[in-house]
Amino acid sequence: MTVALSDLSASGEVGIRLGTDIRDLADKPFAGMESARYTLLRWAGFASHPDSVRLYRGQDHLLSVTVNAGYAPTAYQWFKETPDKGVETGPVGPQWPLENVTSGHAGVYWCEVTDGGVVYASRPALVEVAEHLAITEEPADTVGYTGRSALFRVGTSGGFAPVRCQWRKDGAVLDGAESPECWLHDVTFEDAGLYSAEVSDGHTELLETRHAELTVAQGVPAASAGMAALLAALLAGAGTLLRVRRRKT
Repeated sequence: MTVALSDLSASGEVGIRLGTDIRDLADKPFAGMESARYTLLRWAGFASHPDSVRLYRGQDHLLSVTVNAGYAPTAYQWFKETPDKGVETGPVGPQWPLENVTSGHAGVYWCEVTDGGVVYASRPALVEVAEHLAITEEPADTVGYTGRSALFRVGTSGGFAPVRCQWRKDGAVLDGAESPECWLHDVTFEDAGLYSAEVSDGHTELLETRHAELTVAQGVPAASAGMAALLAALLAGAGTLLRVRRRKT
């Protein structure tokens, strides 16, 4: 006798029971019987995997996996790859809480789920940890001279790469001014105003610097500056000659 299962994907127990209504070829009734029962186990698969995440120092995060409902009891075991490619054993259960994270929490995490004696590994999750983005040097007020160059600078630390700067003048974006140093060449009186930078990292943090003021003054033309230097030298020479003559007299 051949028995075909209608749903091979279903977990549970299966067996064959023959009733007394069956008769053999001699038309004699069958007393009935039941076969041994077999357990069919079907791995229902992961419903969710742990997610890769970027965290700032001090934050909390919950790594978790869920599995689809199956027949067999499931067991959970978490693991983390250490920097030297070793493996650290984590908690038993569907979750691994990461609290007040530091750089030591960075690494690759995964969970192994045992179902029906077979081990299934979740997808790996990369956890990255960085210090909070901080402004370490604010732009300073400065005086610029017409025709010359002026410079504003911002210093930063922490954050996820890349760290970007966007300079603004009186709140308006300065096209092309996207580095920690904001150079203004050939300064004119129209460049006077308040300058600030928005600093962002490769994740979620966004900071703004103080507003630094650029005051513009009339610059001394290069030719005039040269003449002034020459005049100063001549005057210094004349003073020396005068002192020498006075000594002779």
